[in-house]
Amino acid sequence: MSRLIKSKQKDRGKDGKVINHMEISTKEKCRFGLNLLLLWWKEPDKTNWTQQQIIDEYKRVTNKMDEFKMDYDKNNPIAQYINNQ
Repeated sequence: MSRLIKSKQKDRGKDGKVINHMEISTKEKCRFGLNLLLLWWKEPDKTNWTQQQIIDEYKRVTNKMDEFKMDYDKNNPIAQYINNQ
């Protein structure tokens, strides 16, 4: 008898397409990811990600940057929004 394995429902963007996590395996990829998230925050029409998805991914990327002991502006617009909630 075979068992069905339920997969997690994947995040979907504003257009209904699947949203993937950013690649954060290297310092360079983390920096690129953070810059892209900041761009999308300032210009939300350039992405199909929701504001909450950007916030969640921002936390994931900056946690990895902290693990790498990388410097970044911790007073950026996304961080300010999170801190004011």
